[in-house]
Amino acid sequence: EAWVTSTTGAFYSSPAVEKKRVFTGDNEGNIKAFSLKDGKLLWQFQTGRRIIGGPAVSKGIVVCGSADMNIYGLRASDGKLLWKHSARRPVLGAVTIADGVAYIGASDSTFRAIDVKTGQLVWAYRGVRGYIVSKPLVTHDKVIFGAWDNTLYALARGTGKELWKWTGGLTRMHFSPAS
Repeated sequence: EAWVTSTTGAFYSSPAVEKKRVFTGDNEGNIKAFSLKDGKLLWQFQTGRRIIGGPAVSKGIVVCGSADMNIYGLRASDGKLLWKHSARRPVLGAVTIADGVAYIGASDSTFRAIDVKTGQLVWAYRGVRGYIVSKPLVTHDKVIFGAWDNTLYALARGTGKELWKWTGGLTRMHFSPAS
């Protein structure tokens, strides 16, 4: 055991790591940065509601969704808010960042690609019939994610165009590819 740190909020997702920092989101709506070396709390940023999906970090920017219906971009060194992107419902999905773009789904049946530096929407896919909590898989040309509408989606990474959907004849949500 390298270190243990005490915190008040429960964690529902995996942390993200960059350089010498570990980033988490918790049930109390905090995005926190800890020292990778000793677990010391370096900073925390309070969102309006709990965080279910895990954060991602790339090139000094932490991206995380919150149940307060926002996606946040924070400076990794000190937690300063760089940008905020609003959704119409809670953002429970985990984030994947690839080549400067954050990919994340929300409960408003929309999957988004967001420029990490500016917070500007690159594209949005609104063809999902359920809410999204999964962490997307990003390949060289596709983004693949599941939703609670019993569907696995594959979108073109550059445009968000639907490439295919798979349901496998599923009719019950607990057999869904949602996560």
